[in-house]
Amino acid sequence: MAKVIMIQGTMSGAGKSLLVAGLCRVMKRDGYRVAPFKSQNMALNSFITREGLEMGRAQAMQAEAAGIAPLACMNPVLLKPTDHTGSQVIVNGQVLGNMGAREYFAYKKNLLPDIKRAFQKLEGLADIIVVEGAGSPAEINLREHDIVNMGLAEVLDAPVLLAGDIDRGGVFAQLLGTLMLLTEAERSRVKGLIINKFRGDKSLLDEEIAKALYIGIVHDTGVFRYSNTSPKTLRAAAELISYGFDFSRLIDETFYEKTYVQNQILGRALLESIIFMDGKCVVSMVDKKTMGFYRADSHDLDGIVNQLRLTKGVECAIFMYQTDVLKYKVSLRSNGKVDVAKVAMFFGGGGHVRAAGADMQGTFHDIVNNLSAQIDAQLKTEKKA
Repeated sequence: MAKVIMIQGTMSGAGKSLLVAGLCRVMKRDGYRVAPFKSQNMALNSFITREGLEMGRAQAMQAEAAGIAPLACMNPVLLKPTDHTGSQVIVNGQVLGNMGAREYFAYKKNLLPDIKRAFQKLEGLADIIVVEGAGSPAEINLREHDIVNMGLAEVLDAPVLLAGDIDRGGVFAQLLGTLMLLTEAERSRVKGLIINKFRGDKSLLDEEIAKALYIGIVHDTGVFRYSNTSPKTLRAAAELISYGFDFSRLIDETFYEKTYVQNQILGRALLESIIFMDGKCVVSMVDKKTMGFYRADSHDLDGIVNQLRLTKGVECAIFMYQTDVLKYKVSLRSNGKVDVAKVAMFFGGGGHVRAAGADMQGTFHDIVNNLSAQIDAQLKTEKKA
């Protein structure tokens, strides 16, 4: 199975395409079989492969950098704009038809099998696949059924490098703003930040870079509480602190600090939480009506599931919020005895051993019952062991 690395950006034009091409060339020179991949691209002009199929020109350029022939499977979905609100949709190099923006947004989830098959074809040809995202992963209006940024990273279980463009200004706001708009599970996929197009004296940025890296470590490790915290992690954090910034204040401002609305809805979620499975599991849910009452959005719910996890005696915490009729976003946290990544994957989601999530459909009670069956099976296995 090929190894995967993904480049995402804070915006369109952050330099993702050239970064992917550069990585492809470096890995090619290092002796690896490497291939580029972009699940969905939007471009007016296309490249025609030897087989007569259409694909994005950027992926053709990246293939050249990798020293291989361009293949349509490197870009299974190509959108060629026809006007301000519509595009010609090309799938696997062939025209599917024209769609308006709303029509395509509703349809795109049906393209995931084509994307998976295209990626699997590339896996047979490469040791490493360098994946390119599109636009920004923090575009909240495009996150549902995402097939090109964090949604794809979850499907491929890909680590992510996030690129910002210093030429546009506000590069730290770009990078940290994007991170803060991601869910906890998504943030944990981001393994590094890239300041693209930097020119000048790098030492002028050392303290700010140290802050950014420290914030990333703090959030990825849950302030050094999660199982991914190691002696190496703590040594890296100590080195970053040596740059002299107020690390305690930074933790408070980016991890613990909450708005009044966030505190209100946290209190509501804790008040209405339910303990079950002999105290081994706790669950809470916020419906659309409640979110409307508090004028809250999904980002106001960050941290609720972690607070539930801290309930004494609990092995697994479940928090869900309603996105539509009989549709919920589910977050799972474990204190060690339950691999919540396996639970989430059973329902089409993903994540890590102690932090995972999934989109699920059904009534609140049906979803809890389905999750309980998977959690209970693991706890019984662990008890026998």
